[in-house]
Amino acid sequence: MEKIRSMQEENQKLKTREHNMKEDICFLKKETEKLEAICSSGVERKMVFKGKLIDNFPRCGINAKHQIRYPVKGGTALIVFEEASVAANIIRKRHHRVPIEECYINVKAEPVDLVVLDELSMDMNRSPRKILVSNLPAAAESEETLLDKLELFFSKSRNGGGEVENREFLEDSRSVILTFAKEGVAPQLVEKKRFDVPFGGKETHQVCVSPSLDGNITRSVMKNLLSNRTVLITGIPDIKDEETIKDLLEIHFQKSTNGGGEVQNMLYCPEGRNSVAVFEDDKDVSS
Repeated sequence: MEKIRSMQEENQKLKTREHNMKEDICFLKKETEKLEAICSSGVERKMVFKGKLIDNFPRCGINAKHQIRYPVKGGTALIVFEEASVAANIIRKRHHRVPIEECYINVKAEPVDLVVLDELSMDMNRSPRKILVSNLPAAAESEETLLDKLELFFSKSRNGGGEVENREFLEDSRSVILTFAKEGVAPQLVEKKRFDVPFGGKETHQVCVSPSLDGNITRSVMKNLLSNRTVLITGIPDIKDEETIKDLLEIHFQKSTNGGGEVQNMLYCPEGRNSVAVFEDDKDVSS
């Protein structure tokens, strides 16, 4: 009797394990379908091998350089030095007395603290109502005319299409996203993939239709970076014209006797105005 009970318990464990494995397989199938959709949704481009080989080519991952926009308030200046050590000296001294012709102004030097995106997770799925149309003809026609002809073609049921609710031209990849009013139209167009579309007269041009992906941000992590060679100068009064103050600030902070050094670039924003500085060089920042 005890042996039978033990066998029944073992059998129940096996059934539970089997059920869990089936759930895992189902989940993996769905994730695989997502990945296949992502991999197959790229815009088609004609490629030619030129014979150049690259050693140590990265196998995976995406590299993206930051392009950080930093707001510059009125009465401040950003000074970029050639050497990071010079910027550190200026910040360490903090208070500076700058001669402005017959008088002096007292300004403060502060580090430039940049907030950037460090980590991003997205959940991506095929859109049930959108398609990505690529391999468009050369830019002989206007963007609006191109959109009109694509909408006209893909709105016809004989072409497998339906009512187009929205259209968007992607200038960077020279492709178009069409959104249909009803679900079910997009998948059948994606399945066919290629269409001969009349763009002018009797001639047609073959375009490629692929899935359009919808993405939702599920997680984002921000971090702070310090600009190694850039200094924020604050407390600059508006007592002279813009060019004069800019020149005098640059002269002052270039002198080694003031703890300065060679200035690579400078942005001065007078009081009552606002500006935006764009940081692109990854070597100029540290965490």
